[in-house]
Formats: sequence, structure tokens, C-alpha cells
Amino acid sequence: MTTLSPRSGKYFSRLVVPCDLRQVIGRREILKSLRCSSYRRATLLCARWEGHLAKLFITLRANREHMTEEQISAIVNHYLNTTLD
Repeated sequence: MTTLSPRSGKYFSRLVVPCDLRQVIGRREILKSLRCSSYRRATLLCARWEGHLAKLFITLRANREHMTEEQISAIVNHYLNTTLD
């Protein structure tokens, strides 16, 4: 579930990590600045970000049994550090 919230004039996306992936990802929720002040643009970026993280969750669920901790960490960092344009 994703929540869109304004903070200091900018919008943030807050996504709760599914229970089965919390230990793998090492977080309960993911907070991402959308770096915009427009609600309309923020809703579009939030949907894009949610889709991006859905791909991460699918990838981890399908492959985590065959991945090392280093590989998991690398893929999680790659997804979480992605910028939205």
C-alpha cells in the first residue's frame, strides 16, 4: 500500500513493505521524495514508483532462494536508489 503525503512543500511516497519481504529488504516501509510540489505530478510519479517497487518484490520472491546476501543487497540498493524523471 502506498501513501502520498506532502512535507515541506514537496510530496513523498510511503510504501509499506510486504511482510514476507521485510527481513529480506531490511525495512518495514520505504519513503521516497518525489521532488515535486504539484499533486497531479506527484500522483503520476507515485504510481510509477509503486510499479518499480512491485518489480523488485516480484524479483525477490522469485529468485531470493538462489541469491546470495550480497546479490540481494545490490538489487535492493539499485531499485531504491533509482531516480524518477
